[in-house]
Amino acid sequence: MKFFATIGKREKWRHDKPRELRVVLVILILVGAPLAALRADNLITNGSFSAFGSTPPTFSSGSATLASGSFLAGQTNNTAITGWSFVAGATVVGGTTVDTINQASSSASTIPDPPSGQTFDVQLAATAGLLTSTSVTATTTAAIQVVAGGSYDLRFFINSQADITSAATGTIAINGAAIAVTSSTISTIGGALRAGASATHAGNTVTMNTGTIGTSSKTQAWDQVDVLFNATASGNIQLVFAGTSAGNGLALSNITLSTTPEAASWKLTFGFAIVCIGYEAVRRRRSRSNGHSTRKN
Repeated sequence: MKFFATIGKREKWRHDKPRELRVVLVILILVGAPLAALRADNLITNGSFSAFGSTPPTFSSGSATLASGSFLAGQTNNTAITGWSFVAGATVVGGTTVDTINQASSSASTIPDPPSGQTFDVQLAATAGLLTSTSVTATTTAAIQVVAGGSYDLRFFINSQADITSAATGTIAINGAAIAVTSSTISTIGGALRAGASATHAGNTVTMNTGTIGTSSKTQAWDQVDVLFNATASGNIQLVFAGTSAGNGLALSNITLSTTPEAASWKLTFGFAIVCIGYEAVRRRRSRSNGHSTRKN
């Protein structure tokens, strides 16, 4: 009889287990989903470069310059691309420094097509010639607010010129409110990481290298850089992208900044799920015990 009673208990456990697993699933969905959703919102204004201001770029064969005509270097009124200011800080011998916005399948042979799913990319100036200063910047002008103790994930795509096999280099500085970069990584989309590709951080600045490419082309693969940082004070930050490679303009596309749930939040979620499982198990045992007592009476 004890043998059959033991078998019965095992079968009862097997019957109850799926219910308990369903309880866990429901809890994780109800509590975990809001945490996961925290990463869904992009804090960057116009990270796709697809919204234009009162004086939009005049495209010719799919590309437009951002440092000539009404798009003068150092513009701060967002007349060209909403949310961004482009500053040409280079002095060029035998040429002009130009920041350029590019559309897919443009005729601009030096600028790679935007990555999959994107309509535009921007190439920071690096006109062939002798550059006495090689820093050219793209700066966010819209306020980006961070909260002390918050964790953030900055992602963006970079590329070298479409007619050069050497690497393009640059930096991204996170200025303003105090932050601490905890991680910076780079990966090549749709293929093996390029030779020499890197993303390293020191202080609030990440230094990037696209790596060399065997065969350059308009459709060459893009690198994605992923920067994780924590805000140590509340306030506004400003992102400053700079191209630092002479003769090889750094291309940018699809810039996003999202909040990320802290590990403690996920631990709290799973801890809550375990408590609920324990409560459900105790409730079921009491229910069975009360049922047995009723039948005896």
